[in-house]
Amino acid sequence: MTMLGLEPFHLQYLVSNVPTIWRSGLSLPAMLLIVCRLIVYSILRLSQGLVGALMKTIEQQFGERVRQLRLQKNLSQEDLAFKAGVHRTYLGGIERGERNPSLKNIVAIATALDVTLVQLFFFNKSD
Repeated sequence: MTMLGLEPFHLQYLVSNVPTIWRSGLSLPAMLLIVCRLIVYSILRLSQGLVGALMKTIEQQFGERVRQLRLQKNLSQEDLAFKAGVHRTYLGGIERGERNPSLKNIVAIATALDVTLVQLFFFNKSD
């Protein structure tokens, strides 16, 4: 990213195509409109990326809670996965927020952690 959220591709496009746009016979207002549209598009893409980066998905929140409870019980991922009847790499994916576990697996994880479903879904307000 560069200033104003313009991505290098857009800047390169603008710089490399200014002579072509100028020779195309477009009026100055038309050229400014093209440039403004690219800038607005880049700013919108930047703002969407920032909002997405600040908000955690439900999968990420759930995974962090599973990890928190697992560590409180002094269990390794492998131990918890065995107790819950899931593969250890699947459990790792859940903890990283990369997997969307089924209700069956959520109940199995809660049982293996010896917590209720309410306790399992009690996320911190700051998340």
